[in-house]
Amino acid sequence: LDDYLVNFVVEQTGYPEDMVGLDADLEGDLGIDSIKKAQLLGELNEMFHFSTAEDMSGGTSIDDFTTLRSIRDLMLKRLNGAAAAQPTPPPASVPAHAIKDEDAEKLEEIYEYVRRFIIDQTGYPEDRINLDADLEADLGIDSIKKAQLLGELAEIYSVFPLASHSLKDFGTLRHIYNAVAEEF
Repeated sequence: LDDYLVNFVVEQTGYPEDMVGLDADLEGDLGIDSIKKAQLLGELNEMFHFSTAEDMSGGTSIDDFTTLRSIRDLMLKRLNGAAAAQPTPPPASVPAHAIKDEDAEKLEEIYEYVRRFIIDQTGYPEDRINLDADLEADLGIDSIKKAQLLGELAEIYSVFPLASHSLKDFGTLRHIYNAVAEEF
């Protein structure tokens, strides 16, 4: 696990391996911002098959992880404390009445942000992006790009769907949209 964490930082920063210590400040010393932390946590979530990001994070905030050691210690605690569960299925859809009128505008803004992200990442025309296209198979949005997207949503809009879902739960744009809507 230590090697995986160090290698992740080496790949993200280009720093030599001997510069990356478990106790280095992720943001201050290594330039690992919250988006990259979300990406790392998402990859660990997939690698160790936690049923939700909360199983992995224990309900802590992404800002609580200031060093690789803090991530490693939590992972070891989670791995030793509970057996990994099967991923939970993504929500089918959020009923329209579940979203308050005052949140509808913000939700639409987030939806457009996600669409723009996918268009920017893939270069596909806007009409090719639909709610039910498979993000990976149809659009080429892999788990790293999903983690980046969800990290950006957390940072820009203060929504963090990974708190109650796994990256595997986000197979389509509709799944992301519904998970974000659940937070309202």
